Amino acid sequence: MFRFANHNFLYLLLICILFIVLLLFYLRRRKSSIKKFGQWDLVRNLMPQYARNLPLYKALFIIGSIFFLILAIARPQFGERTETIRKEGIEIMIALDISNSMLAEDIAPSRLERSKYALSQLIDKLKNDKLGLVAFAGDAFIQLPMTHDYSAAKLFVSTISPDLISEQGTSIGSAISLASTSFTTDSDIGKAIIIITDGEDHEGNAMKAAKEAHKKGIQIFTIGMGLEKGAPIPSPRQNGEFIKDEAGNTVISKLNPTYLQEVASAANGTYIQASNTNVGLDDIFSEINRLNTETYESTEFTAHAEQYQYFLAISIILLIIGILFPERRHTSWAKYSIFKVDNQEKILKENE
Repeated sequence: MFRFANHNFLYLLLICILFIVLLLFYLRRRKSSIKKFGQWDLVRNLMPQYARNLPLYKALFIIGSIFFLILAIARPQFGERTETIRKEGIEIMIALDISNSMLAEDIAPSRLERSKYALSQLIDKLKNDKLGLVAFAGDAFIQLPMTHDYSAAKLFVSTISPDLISEQGTSIGSAISLASTSFTTDSDIGKAIIIITDGEDHEGNAMKAAKEAHKKGIQIFTIGMGLEKGAPIPSPRQNGEFIKDEAGNTVISKLNPTYLQEVASAANGTYIQASNTNVGLDDIFSEINRLNTETYESTEFTAHAEQYQYFLAISIILLIIGILFPERRHTSWAKYSIFKVDNQEKILKENE
C-alpha cells in the first residue's frame, strides 16, 4: 500500500504548476521580443549562441527538483513491516507532600519547588519504567496514574501546588495506602514508592501502611525535605507574612528524620536527607535500578516503510543538473546542429 504520511504538503505541488505557467509566459515574451528585430529565422541565425529550448530544459530540471523535494517532504511510504516492542522496567509511584509546610524556605527556593525540580530531573533519566504521582497533605489523591508518558509527568509535576488540596496537614499513611493500590501489575516486577516530605505526620498511621505495602513486595524510599532546625512557613496568600498559631506565634516547621527513617525501614527501603545542594533522588534512583525488572509490555504493530530518501535523491540530482545546465549554446556546438543554416545569404534569397 502506497501513501503519504504528511499528505497536506502535497498542496505545495501547486507551486510547480505556477512556476510552469510563469516559465511558458516568460519564453513566449522572450520570443516575441526577439521577433521585433526582424524575421525569426534571420535573427536566430545572427545569434549563434541563442537556443530556444535550453532555458526551458534548465527550468524544467529545477522545477522537477522542487517537485520531488515536495514529495519527499510529504513522506511517501510503501510496504509494511511488523515490529515487536518489549519493555523491561519497574513501576515507581512518587508521593509528594504538598502541605503548606512544604513552602518553608530552609531548602531553597522552597521545599516544594526544590522537590519539583529534582523530580523533573529524575523523569529525564527514566527509560522504560512506569511512573505515577500521588499528591498528599491532610488527604491523598492521584495526580497522575501509572504511565510511560514522561512529558505528561513533567507537566503534572510543574503545576502541582498546595492549592490542589483543601484539607491541610500531613497524612503520610494515606499517601502510602493510595500509592500501594495504584500499581498496575501483581507480578514480581520491582515496585517502589518514593515519599518526598518534611516528615510532619499528623495522622501517625504511616508505619502500619508501610508494613502493609512491604507485604505486597513494595519498597518505600523516603526523602526528608527540610532542615532539623526548621523554618517559618510563608503564608499561602503571598503577602510576605508567615503562618501563625492561635496564640499569634510564628509556626516553625521542622524536619522529622527519625520518623521517616522508620517508615523506610518498615518497607525495606532507604531514607535520604535532602540539602540545598542535593535532594537525594540520584541515590535512590541507583537503588531502584537494582529492583527486579520484567517484560511488562509486548506490542506488535504494523508500520509503513519510509521511501522519502529515493525522492530526495532524485530531487538533488535534478537540482545539480539544473544548476549546471547552460542557458546558451556554445559556439562550438553550431557544427552539430541538425537544422544549421549554412549562411545568411541563403536566407535572404529565400525571403525575396
